[in-house]
Formats: sequence, C-alpha cells, structure tokens
Amino acid sequence: KNTWYAVGLYSSQRFYLPMYVDCGIYTVEFRTIAVNGEGMLSSVQSNANLSRSNYVATDTKQVEVSGKIYGLTLYDIQENSLWKDIFRSENSLRLKILDTFVTKVIDGVKKSMQRVDGTKIGEKYHKDKLYYYTIGTRNQFSIPTGRDKQFTLPLVDGSHPKYLNKGTLKAGYTWRFTLDTVGNITVMDESKIIITPTFYYVDKKGLNREEVELYYSDTISGNRNHYIKAGSKIDLENTKQAQTGDVYLGIPDVELKDTASIRNISYKAWTAQKKEMYSYGRITSELAFKTFSNQNYALRIHQGSLSNSLLGLGYSKENLTKYKQSYYFNYSLPSDVKAVKKGTDVQAYAKKYGISKVDNLWLSEGFIIIHFDIKVYDEKNKLYLTYDNAENEKNLGHCNMFQMEGINNTKKDYFGRQFKFEAGDIILIDTDKTSLDDALVGGQIGRA
Repeated sequence: KNTWYAVGLYSSQRFYLPMYVDCGIYTVEFRTIAVNGEGMLSSVQSNANLSRSNYVATDTKQVEVSGKIYGLTLYDIQENSLWKDIFRSENSLRLKILDTFVTKVIDGVKKSMQRVDGTKIGEKYHKDKLYYYTIGTRNQFSIPTGRDKQFTLPLVDGSHPKYLNKGTLKAGYTWRFTLDTVGNITVMDESKIIITPTFYYVDKKGLNREEVELYYSDTISGNRNHYIKAGSKIDLENTKQAQTGDVYLGIPDVELKDTASIRNISYKAWTAQKKEMYSYGRITSELAFKTFSNQNYALRIHQGSLSNSLLGLGYSKENLTKYKQSYYFNYSLPSDVKAVKKGTDVQAYAKKYGISKVDNLWLSEGFIIIHFDIKVYDEKNKLYLTYDNAENEKNLGHCNMFQMEGINNTKKDYFGRQFKFEAGDIILIDTDKTSLDDALVGGQIGRA
C-alpha cells in the first residue's frame, strides 16, 4: 500500500496479493517520469505532461479485489463393492485423502511411506495409491497439475482406476464433495454457498441433450409420498442430515480442531453436531460443514521478520487460518428416481392414466447429467460469486473457474460413446442402473 513499483515498458506485470487483503474496490495510481525528471517528482500533470514545467504524467484506475471459489473435488463414492478400496485405506474407514503416509511391513519391519497420487499421468493402479476426481487438469491458477483426464468430472465408464469398463455412477449411492473459498467475505458466518442441481438426459450414444425433471417416492413425516419432483417445495423440505465428525464424511481432523478452537467451541461439541445438508433439489452450506483451512499458508508466511510484521498488523496464525474456507457436502439421488421431459405434469398423468415403474412416460436407455449451479452469497444474502461466472465471462471476458481449472468438454468412454459436457456438469448416471441392481455384482474388466 502507498508504494511505487517499477514495471517494464513493453512487458506485462503480474502482482501477487496476499490472502489477507480485504476484498473491495481499490484505486491504483500510475505515473510515467520523463527521462530528465529525476528530482522533479512533484511536478505532476494528469494523463500527460503537456506543460514543459511538468515532468510526471499520472493516471488512476479502479480495480476490484474479490474472493474466489474453486477446487470442487469428488473424494468419496459410498458404493462399497466398487469404490471402497479406491477411496479408503485398506481394512479401514479412513479416507486415503486424509492419510498422506501409508504404513507397510517390509521384511518384518514397519515402514512409513508417502502415499503416491495415482491420478497423475502415467501412474498405474495400486490399492495404496490416492484417488480423487477434480473439475479438470489445472489448478485454480490454471497451472497444469499433471493429472490424467481419466480422473476429472464427470466420471464415465473408463474413469475407474482399477476397472476399464466402470465409472458411470448410480442413483442410490452417496457422493462426497469438497470445495474452497478464499477472502474475508466468506469468513463471515452469514455467508453461504447454495448449489442448485439441474438435470439433463442424453441417449445411449451420449447425444440429444435435453433438460429433464426428476421424480421419486419417499416417506416424509410418516406419510408415503409418490412422484415428488426434485426441487419442489416438498423436496426442499425433505432434507438429509449429516454429522460434522462423521468418519464417512471425513473432514480433516486438523481443520476440525482449528475451526472449533477459532469458534471457541470444544472439539467434542463441534464434531457432534448434526445438521441438514441437502435435498435432491438443493445443497446448502452449513457452518457445521465449513472449516477454516488456511493452516499451511499461515505457517509458511509466519516466518522470520515477516511474522513480527504480520503480528503488528493483527494477522496472527489463527487469523490467517480463517482466510481460506473449505466446505464438505454429500449428494445423492434415490434409487427409484425417474426422469421425464421438462414440463411434464406427472401428477395429472398419474390421475388420468396411472403410472407404473416401467411406464413409457419415464425416460430410459440413456444417461442423466447432473449439473451444479454453484453460487456464493455474502453476509447480507447478496449474490457474491459464482463458479462459472457466466455473465461476466460472456460480457467482460472474466474468468470462468470451470475453464480456469481445465475442464474436459468431451469424453470418450470405454464403449466408444462420445459425451459432450458443459461447464457445471458434474455427475453422470445411467437411467437403467441403480443401487438396487447391485445384489448381483460382476462384469468388471481389470486394467493391465
């Protein structure tokens, strides 16, 4: 702040802003100094030094410093027969993503080895390797991560690390995600993330995309309800709960402990919370599943003389830890979910004709694409950030985080089907396969 920096005449300059810079509108001053202007820096004229007595031309620009949302990652699929060994440690419920090291007995001696990231290009499958699925092959700065496209969202048949012909997900199972935000706006307890799923059908060849609506049956408050539309009022009230410290949810222990400490709540009380997490038509972030996760940055930057300077400005390690936030959430669809063309009045159809599970009304022999519209709201419930930033990308050329993170718009699966995906497409499920089918397991083709 209030410091001049020299930049090259014909080169662009990248400026790094620390995470703890408050979001808002800032004024940046520019000046150009005449070659003979040394010692005459107070002789200033706006825009151009047209007067011979002025040696410095100045200008100002307004810039906005905003937070960021990024890093949407699928880190668990609760389909034990096919995915447990992929995401969880051997003979354990602990997620591999929580265990940086794996302990093995070699020649009768226990040895601790760093867990290998199996998602990198060229890595072959091994049960001890780490697997998870991200938006694309780049990080939040659009720097390539070395990730194989196989391990990007959405999963298709061929995305499974062990079996060549597996990967497409099934209704009836729970999928677990995390994503991050940075900045002082999202530090606030009242800020929140709302994810609205929309649904699209494509045929067995991955073609002819059209928006659809999903229906299911469920028992709510003791009453059996048929043909509930995902996103309807009754669906939004039919929320699923989770516990903060649930081993299946797998929030990192260091984040739980630091967040509880910052909030001045005991670790036991914090991890015991049970809160609503999602309905099939909406996912809403809850404080119980939001952590302060800037530990590595806080430790790295609090070194030497800089540490004293930061403390003088009020930025302790604890305060810096708050400037990155991580969110954890489950999502699923019921095993009896059915899709219809958008706008179909299912209730009226049922009253007139009756409906069976195999009625022609339901779309089949294809796939459902689940699209996430991800929005961040500030403490005043005002829209603050979106993951795709669609309007600003279209009108102003601003960044779309899906594009920034290197999404794959086309994917070819094991069976040769070519899928075209849009920014925000996260999950692909088969219309004709659900968890109810998995009493009979088979048909996996192993990788060489």
